[in-house]
Amino acid sequence: QGLANTAWAFATAGVHAPRCFDAIATAAQPRLGEFNEQTVTNTAWAFACFDWKEPKFLVGLADASAKRLDSMSEASLSQLCLAALHFRLEWPEESFPLSHYRRRLQSAYQSREPTPSRLQRDVAAALDRIGWRHVSEHVTA
Repeated sequence: QGLANTAWAFATAGVHAPRCFDAIATAAQPRLGEFNEQTVTNTAWAFACFDWKEPKFLVGLADASAKRLDSMSEASLSQLCLAALHFRLEWPEESFPLSHYRRRLQSAYQSREPTPSRLQRDVAAALDRIGWRHVSEHVTA
């Protein structure tokens, strides 16, 4: 849980910490089977947000989540959707273990209430301060 919380905190804060993520991946890899739903999905989301460059670790996270995919919450499936998207964009020639659940993951992601990123909120606030009328975009089809 501590490893997942650390990865999540760094990703949420937008802190670029490659050595920290390397250490987390190294420590977590042999223990992925022990991760619960929230731990595995938070870790997958954090590593996707961090733009992780090692497919083996994300494959391990996907394998760990595949065993319980049918009982996962919409929030967890939504996080896995982002990790799967990152995987597809980074390694299009590789097979992601959850690719056969792609529609289900996308459906979960699209069913969630949109939450603009910190960057989107900061830009919108800056535009508001200078009186620039705008519409915030945060909907994906």
